[in-house]
Amino acid sequence: PHARARARRRRHALAAFARSAPQFVDGVSILIVVAGNGTVEESALQPGSMGAVQSIAVGTVLLVSAGTHLTLKTFENGMLAFRAMPRNA
Repeated sequence: PHARARARRRRHALAAFARSAPQFVDGVSILIVVAGNGTVEESALQPGSMGAVQSIAVGTVLLVSAGTHLTLKTFENGMLAFRAMPRNA
């Protein structure tokens, strides 16, 4: 029999023009945007340090490498996103 892999997820609901640095995760994770739009900054350094910035919107699915800090920023519509990762991450 195969062991069933269990994942944990986090909900990120941001108001219009908000900024959030989701909790750091050691392992690989997936960020899925289900409402709104904004930007995500990915950095291997501390949150707030300059990293790669890209626009994200409804339907964006982003694979986040292990050891990456994220900073989410929203526009006028706010944003709802979910981040999934293995239970041991």
